Amino acid sequence: MSANASTSFEPLNPHKVFILEKRIKKETKIRRQPVKNFMKRKIVKSDMKKLKYSQFEPLYELWCDYFSTLVNGSGSQCDARVLRADYHGCMLMVAEAANPTQIGICGIVTRETRQTFMLITKQDRLISAFQPSLRAKKILRNRSSVPFFLK
Repeated sequence: MSANASTSFEPLNPHKVFILEKRIKKETKIRRQPVKNFMKRKIVKSDMKKLKYSQFEPLYELWCDYFSTLVNGSGSQCDARVLRADYHGCMLMVAEAANPTQIGICGIVTRETRQTFMLITKQDRLISAFQPSLRAKKILRNRSSVPFFLK
């Protein structure tokens, strides 16, 4: 036995070049992002037709309790709190709007977005209010909607 062959290791090709920049692409799994908005996940248009005004009356009573505690906190900071308040469940009446047919509509807010309020009226009609006017004038949101208590 030769000691030379067992103790030293010689590569088959001494001039082999390794490319270190080359990467092996791994298969990536397709990840679906969860729907972050509860309303998009739970309520579709066919379900919106089934909504009734009577379903939102308890939500309105909860909102009245929420708003009364919000307003009774302090008088000086009341204006800032009212602007930041959550209007889901609030009873709104349209006082002025770009669309004259929407003036006087009264309903409970079912959905509040940055530019719209979705109201359900006593006739079980869903109405999206303020959409075109808010895009043009952002000030109208606070001036044309009046929350009020009906008890």
